[in-house]
Amino acid sequence: MCAADDTIEPSFVSETITGEKVRVINGDGVVHQCRRFDNVYTAMVRSQTKPIAMERGLLPGDTLREILHLDG
Repeated sequence: MCAADDTIEPSFVSETITGEKVRVINGDGVVHQCRRFDNVYTAMVRSQTKPIAMERGLLPGDTLREILHLDG
């Protein structure tokens, strides 16, 4: 894979046609930037043995690379 985009899209609560409230991610208004896939893959593999602990809440535009302090 190449040109991976590691932007974490924020979720929001929406209502289905049956009235059920569900959390949704649609990506509207989120700026994306192509990145190297190897950082995304490394983070994914690492998280299988060392779960990702969030130091703070997610902010609009956050990326996996920033949260895990990855280079590139």
